[in-house]
Amino acid sequence: MKELKSVDDFPVDSKVILTTNRGRQGIVVSNKLRDPNMVAVDWDDGELNKVNVDYLLTVTDLEEEFKLLVQRVDAKLELAASLILEAADLAKSQEKELISGYGYESHSDFNTRVLENAMDKAGWSTSSWYC
Repeated sequence: MKELKSVDDFPVDSKVILTTNRGRQGIVVSNKLRDPNMVAVDWDDGELNKVNVDYLLTVTDLEEEFKLLVQRVDAKLELAASLILEAADLAKSQEKELISGYGYESHSDFNTRVLENAMDKAGWSTSSWYC
């Protein structure tokens, strides 16, 4: 269960980011307002607002969130790599290659195009795939 945020999580002078607009950043100038769920934020654009702490992240929180994302993505890439190696081993066990030939004459008995399409969609270049 996620912990509830409090104004004590946002000390004065801490850099914060608005969760509904990650491009909006500012500095907490007060966390002692009448409303126990609000802090005063001086935004980088010069605007000063009271903001509910539920809509804020500290820069440290954002860095931790990114580290978790990196861990999740890395785990998926490691899984993909191990599955590709497993597929290559299966093909080799029957004296086949995932890709045969070189250059434009290359071909495969296997549907390697699904992998190439996925890599293209993910933004990776497969232009040298057959080299």
